[in-house]
Amino acid sequence: MLPDCLSAEGERRCRRLLAGATARLRARPAAAAVLVPLCSVRGVPALLYTLRSSRLAGRHKGDVSFPGGKCDPTDRDVVQTALRETREELGLVVPEEHVWGVLRPLQDQPKASVVPVLAGVGPLDLQSLRPNPEEPCSGSLVGHLKSGAHPAPAGNQSTRAGGGALRAPTLHTPDPHPTVTPAICSAPQLDPEPEGDSDDSTALGTLEFTLLFDADNSTLHCTAHCAQGLKPPASGSVDTYVKANLLPGASKASQLRTRTVRGTRGPVWEETLTYHGFTLQDAQRKTLWLCVCEDPRLRRRRRATPLGELRVPLRKLVPNRARSFDVCLEKRRLTKRPKSLDAARGMSLYEEVGRMAGPTQGWRRDEVEAAGEDRGRILLSLCYSSQRGGLLVGVLRCAHLAPMDANGYSDPFVRLFLHPNVGKKSKYKTSVRKKTLNPEFNEEFFYAGPREELAQKTLLVSVWDYDLGTADDFIGGVQLSSQASGERQQHWHECLGHSDHRLELWHPLDGAPLQLSD
Repeated sequence: MLPDCLSAEGERRCRRLLAGATARLRARPAAAAVLVPLCSVRGVPALLYTLRSSRLAGRHKGDVSFPGGKCDPTDRDVVQTALRETREELGLVVPEEHVWGVLRPLQDQPKASVVPVLAGVGPLDLQSLRPNPEEPCSGSLVGHLKSGAHPAPAGNQSTRAGGGALRAPTLHTPDPHPTVTPAICSAPQLDPEPEGDSDDSTALGTLEFTLLFDADNSTLHCTAHCAQGLKPPASGSVDTYVKANLLPGASKASQLRTRTVRGTRGPVWEETLTYHGFTLQDAQRKTLWLCVCEDPRLRRRRRATPLGELRVPLRKLVPNRARSFDVCLEKRRLTKRPKSLDAARGMSLYEEVGRMAGPTQGWRRDEVEAAGEDRGRILLSLCYSSQRGGLLVGVLRCAHLAPMDANGYSDPFVRLFLHPNVGKKSKYKTSVRKKTLNPEFNEEFFYAGPREELAQKTLLVSVWDYDLGTADDFIGGVQLSSQASGERQQHWHECLGHSDHRLELWHPLDGAPLQLSD
C-alpha cells in the first residue's frame, strides 16, 4: 500500500525542519509570495499548480506556477499574502494553521524576492476550485507524486518557481518528474488575443499606482506614482500623463488626468485623482481604466497617443484600506458601442477600453444600460436649526453629470423648491459653474418653519444646464420628503428628527423632470 507522504509524522518533520527559516523569513519584506499546496487527489499525494493566463502581461504568461502574487501593503506577512492570493485566484481557502513553514526566498528578477510558503491542503476536490477569470491564472493543474512516494530522512526536491529553484524537504518518488494532469475545472476563457500583438507584453512598460476607496466620504482616490520602460512610437524621450475613467458608462464626467511629465520614459507623477460620490454600489460594478498617454500638445498633434493601458475591477478593494499595484501595460483597442441619443449627448461614440474585453463584455445588459442612463449625483446637507427655527439646505457639489452641450460638458446650476408654497420664500438657485461635469457649489439656503410643518412638505432639488438665450436643459433631480423611499426618506426624517445635526448624503439624480400637483 502506498505510504502516506502527507501523514501527521511527515507534517511534524517538515514543520520542525522549517521552524528556523519560518521565524527568520516570515516577517521579512518581500516583493511577492506563493503558496506551495501539498494535497491529495483521489488518495494520491499531489501538488496544486496554477496555469498562468496567456494574456498575462510579462514574461511569465502561460507558465505553470504555484498560486501567489505581489505583497500588498495591508498584508501582515508573506504567509497572509500567499493565502490571500490563493483565495483570490482559485477560490481555495487555506486556514493559516495549515501552513507548515516558509521556504528560502527566490530571486524572480534583480532585487525582487519571491517567498514560497508550504501548506498542507489535505484531500482536494478539483470541482470545488473556482478560478477567477480576472486573476492572472486561467486554470489549475495537479502534479501527482507517483506510487512509492514516502517521506525521506534527508535531501531536497527542486521545482521551478518564479525563475528560481524551489528547494524543500524531499518527498521521494521512483520517477523524479511529477505527472502534471489538467484539473477538471478551468476559468472562463477570454476572447483570443488580437492579431499582431507582440509576444513580449513587458515591451509597453509598467505603471505603479495606489487605490483607496474612502467609504466614509464616498470617494475613490487613485494615486499615480510612476511608470517604467515606456516605449513611445518614435525614438527619444516622451511627454506623458495618466488618464483615468470608470467602466461601464465611461464619459467626460468620469474622465480624470494627471499633469504632463516631460522628456522621460520613466515619468514620476505622484499625483492623486479623486472621484467624488463613489459608493459601495459603484465599487461592486465598476472597473477603473488607466491609460498612459503621450501629450499631443507638445508634439503638435491633434490626439493623444496611448502608450499602454490596464483595467482594475474595483470590487477587489477593501473599503478604507489602500492597495498598491505595479502592473504591466497592455495594448489599446477601440470597441464600438451603441449610441444613446438621450444619454450620450456630447460623449464619444467610441469607448477606450483595455485588451481584456470591450466595454460591455463581462457586464449584464441591464448594468450597462443603467450606467448609460446615469444622470449624475448630488451631495446635499440638511440641518434643522433650532436657533434660527428652520431648515438649512446645503448644495455642496455634483459628480458625473450628464453632458448637455456640444462640447461634451455642461454649465450646471441647482434649483431648490419647497412644496407646497404657502406664500413664503420657497425657491432658490445656486450660481452657474461653467464647463464642468463635476461642479462644486458649497452654497446654503434657509427655509423658515417649525419641524412639524416642514415634515409635511417636499423638497425638490433639480440640476440644470444654463443656456444663454434659450431654455435651460434639465439634467436630473431628486425629491426629499416623508413620502419618498430609501435613503431620500431616511435623509429627510433624520434631519427633522434631530435638531442642530448636519447630515450629508449623496443622492443619484432622476432623469425624468420632477412634477408635483398643487
